[in-house]
Parts: sequence; structure tokens; C-alpha cells
Amino acid sequence: MTASIPDTNLRKKIKSISEMAERGTPNEKRVAAQKLKELLKKHNLTIDDFAEEKQTVCFFSCQTIYERKLLFQIAYKVTNEANTHFYKKSSGKQIGLELRKAEKIEIDRLYTAYKKQLEKEFSQMFSAFVQKHQLFGEPPEDSGNCELTLEEIAKLVQMMKGMDDLKVYKELPLFNP
Repeated sequence: MTASIPDTNLRKKIKSISEMAERGTPNEKRVAAQKLKELLKKHNLTIDDFAEEKQTVCFFSCQTIYERKLLFQIAYKVTNEANTHFYKKSSGKQIGLELRKAEKIEIDRLYTAYKKQLEKEFSQMFSAFVQKHQLFGEPPEDSGNCELTLEEIAKLVQMMKGMDDLKVYKELPLFNP
């Protein structure tokens, strides 16, 4: 079974040294082979663990621009590659990334958790935005029940404080004498 090497820098370093051990001058080959042996031993790996895992295109559902941005951030975090090549299905709501199996599993796990949190925080931010800018009518007389806890209210107030004020003035009708 092929072990996953999570550190992309380590993967690149081992690949580079391995290539030098195969293609360098006789002295470079000897030094690189020794260095490779030491590096693998230090990280408790074998050359079989380093065998290139096949990348396949894995698709993720992204319904909004923010979900797509979130997916790319998570892919960057997991693969440590900023310029990830991606594919779009015709609807544009399915984004495909070239990933190894372990990367796909990790991105799936993180994307599911952070997408849920992003939805929750967008909802809270929208509530704070509505309150900050008073985008509501007069409440009915029997609306004395507040569904928010004190902690939730405090969080909304903090969010509102971080938002810019916006003054929108009523247009005055043109005066025709």
C-alpha cells in the first residue's frame, strides 16, 4: 500500500534527490543516493511510499462564487499549490480538481465542514447587515418575543460595529411652480 506524503515540500525534495540519484554523474548519483537513504530513514519512509500516486479529476459542487473561492482556498491549503488547474462542468456548478486520493479525502472533509460554517456565518452577517441599516418595517405589536440569546445578540452587535455606515437619502420631488 502506498503511504501518502502530506508535506508537498518533502515530496518535491525527495523527487529531486531521487532524480539526481538516477541521472547525475557517478559522484552525484552516489551522494544523492546516500542523501535519499538518510532522508527516507529520517521520515520513516521507503522509496515505495514515495511512488507517485495517480491523480484523478475529482468534482465538487459549488453553488456560489464564495463556495468556489472556499474550495480553491482549501485545495491550496491541502496541496500547497496556489495555481491549481481546474475543470468546470457545463452547468458551472461542478468544479473538478486533479488530486491524489488522500488529497481528495482531506479536501472533501474540510470543504464539507467549512461550507456549513460559511453558510451559518453568512446568515449571521446578513442579519447584522439588516439590523445595521434598519432594513425592516415597524414590528407588529405582539412581536415581543426575541428568538436570539444574549450571546447571539452580542455577536450581531459586534458584527454591526464592524460595518460601514451608509446614508441613503430620499429623493425630493422636483418643484414645478
